[in-house]
Amino acid sequence: MARIVLKNQQPCIYLNNGKMISRIVISGSHTMSVQEKGNTENNCVAVEGMEYNRPYQIFVSHLGGNQNMVKAHIFSVCLEKKETVRLALVERDEHGSHCSAQDWRPTKHYVRVNERSAWLELKDWFLSFFRQFEKSF
Repeated sequence: MARIVLKNQQPCIYLNNGKMISRIVISGSHTMSVQEKGNTENNCVAVEGMEYNRPYQIFVSHLGGNQNMVKAHIFSVCLEKKETVRLALVERDEHGSHCSAQDWRPTKHYVRVNERSAWLELKDWFLSFFRQFEKSF
């Protein structure tokens, strides 16, 4: 299962099954390819560039080559900053996705998908995320 922790006020991702991470895709942000990292909390992959108070969906893969997103660990999280920085759950409603008042906790969401359905899921998440801003303009 993919896990995320805070180290030095920045998110750090790892797999708790002892496998090394090969790729991390952060929706709305960037893709990271990593080698031989992320198999323990002490060996987690630091993620920079995530904005505060914004929901993200994160895909983590341990497979290399063309198979790297076929079998992915998927989770949603907010990096919330008020008085302190914390990891928060993402809530979804008719207005889109937003950070909740609840602390993030790991949930088992390990999915075997083909690449097309993974990208369709990501596309749906993007659409719901950006719909919340349409009403602002």
